[in-house]
Amino acid sequence: MIGYVKIEKCSRSRSWYETMVGKWYPVYKDEGIEWETFEPAGYKNYILKEDVSYVVDGKITKKQ
Repeated sequence: MIGYVKIEKCSRSRSWYETMVGKWYPVYKDEGIEWETFEPAGYKNYILKEDVSYVVDGKITKKQ
């Protein structure tokens, strides 16, 4: 795990994380425009960076 993201919104309708807005979630790999993670069912999946705030070195950051 490389850090946590706070899901702020869900840009893609019916995405696996649309019910998780407002929650913090662990991420495992930077994949360019997305973070690689594992959804609650255990499947590998992705969260768009534009949909989250994230923690870097203990500071909350927002990708612009």
